[in-house]
Amino acid sequence: MWWWIMMALSILQWNGRSLIANGQELKYFVEKQHDKPNIICVQETWLKPSLDFRIFGYTAIRKDREAGAGGGVAMFIHQGLSYKSLCLNTEIEVIGTEVWAGDLKFEVVNFYNPCLKITRELLGEICRQGSSRLILCGDFNAHNTLWGSSRTIDNGRVIEEFMDDCKLVCMNDGRGTRFDVLRGVESAIDLTIVSEQVAGTTQWEVLKTSLESDHFPIWVKINSNNVHLEDYLHPRWNMREANWGLYSMKADVKFMGVLSHAGNDVEELNSVITNIICDTAEETIGKSTGNRQKKMVPWWTNECKEAVKARNKAFKKIKSNHSFDNLIAYKQAQSKARRIIKDTKKKYWRDFCGTIGSHTKIEDVWGMIRKMGGIRRDFSLPVLKDSVCEAVTNVEKAEMLAAAFVKVHSSHNLSNGELEWRKQVIQGNVDLLGRKEVSDNALDKDFTLFELKRALIGAKHTSPGKDGVCYKLIEQLCDMSKSVILKLYNMVWEQGQLPSSWKHSIIVPIPKPGKDKTEAKSYRPIALTSNLCKLMERMLTKRLVHEIEKRGLLSPHQSGFRNGRTAMDPIGVGLPG
Repeated sequence: MWWWIMMALSILQWNGRSLIANGQELKYFVEKQHDKPNIICVQETWLKPSLDFRIFGYTAIRKDREAGAGGGVAMFIHQGLSYKSLCLNTEIEVIGTEVWAGDLKFEVVNFYNPCLKITRELLGEICRQGSSRLILCGDFNAHNTLWGSSRTIDNGRVIEEFMDDCKLVCMNDGRGTRFDVLRGVESAIDLTIVSEQVAGTTQWEVLKTSLESDHFPIWVKINSNNVHLEDYLHPRWNMREANWGLYSMKADVKFMGVLSHAGNDVEELNSVITNIICDTAEETIGKSTGNRQKKMVPWWTNECKEAVKARNKAFKKIKSNHSFDNLIAYKQAQSKARRIIKDTKKKYWRDFCGTIGSHTKIEDVWGMIRKMGGIRRDFSLPVLKDSVCEAVTNVEKAEMLAAAFVKVHSSHNLSNGELEWRKQVIQGNVDLLGRKEVSDNALDKDFTLFELKRALIGAKHTSPGKDGVCYKLIEQLCDMSKSVILKLYNMVWEQGQLPSSWKHSIIVPIPKPGKDKTEAKSYRPIALTSNLCKLMERMLTKRLVHEIEKRGLLSPHQSGFRNGRTAMDPIGVGLPG
């Protein structure tokens, strides 16, 4: 299912004053937005390389402060929006990306100035790309009456002169972007500076809400072009609502006619089996809508929501009437909200740990650890490049990845000696490639229903292939229905012909750790093949392993990949008695 979301390019900028402390509120704020921002620019993340922070549905690009505490900038880009990171060789806290909104390319720069002196050379280095669609946002710590300050200081004057020379426009309209709770005054130090070409269609708004930081979030919306977010949401079977009894009964009725009238055409029988399973599952189980709207973190409760609501109410009150009593009330509400959020998170984790036992799978534990931090798997790809061109759209990325995968497995990677050796091996074993007469050997016998059931027991419930048939749908069939699948397997085994659909798969590119994600060669292809095919492979593997063990064809010293043995066995043998 392709979703084409049409909207203006929207950017949320915010000085977070620590994503460690205030990051969960940012996640909750983004989660409840109907129109989520395409890009989130955060200053003062206070993160370190060892700390992981992610927002579900977004790809994170960070630059942490190398020395000392505080500081740092981060940019979160919505999955489905094509982007490319810019290489800004500077020691200051700034990151930049190029993003594609339809056919237009924008350069977005996120900048934080920790009260240091700003020079024209510094600004020129940040904006040296010379883009006609530049969006420069961040906390500049610069005052100028041009954007609503009560005075103009050197940093503000330098920025004003730089904007005049480079034909840039400051979108601030005089409203304050930071509120000093102790003094009760606002200041405008968070700026949004754009190119003249972009300024005419840009909307700028300060959100008067508190996310635990003393800076307000800022919405920037650019209406110059529609943004096409390409997002492939693959619907899944809704197993939680499955009526397995009804599913098995309906499938049994449909398979009953197939068993007695099935011919000897492998392609036809495979197609009939696939259609019956999928059609019956559609009738009795259904699929998810593919909607990815989930809670950012599982532990957020209504109590957390009400505590944040009470704190925001106290914040609005102190803004409208700054008094000592209101200040105390705000500090109390702020402290209470922090305590409730912290205690709720701790309680949720302790309750989960209380359910862990010998039956708990290790992947469930790691899955909960990731969920607690709001970490989800990221399937988005940046703009890919090679020596010739760039791939911006998903179709272009798929073509570039396919070419890279083909090249890796090409015979051109072999030397002349290796090619000659392979040719000799094939010629010397021509007889092994031919059809053999059926013998009484146990390997050549028809598969049995027992073998099929045994293969299903050890099967992991992984993602299905293109046909959509997963192990669970096969597992819940009755014996009569499974015998039809068994008939298909024996036809394949006897005729030596695979259904054509078994030779097709969905390729998922997985990035290699530590590699440049903008290069196609940095991805590893994972193939999602038909589970009907993989089930037969499991049955055949069981036979081969049994025959190999029976004949003693493996070394007695080999322990890896053998039943009843572990990697500790060779170590134990080597230890002195």
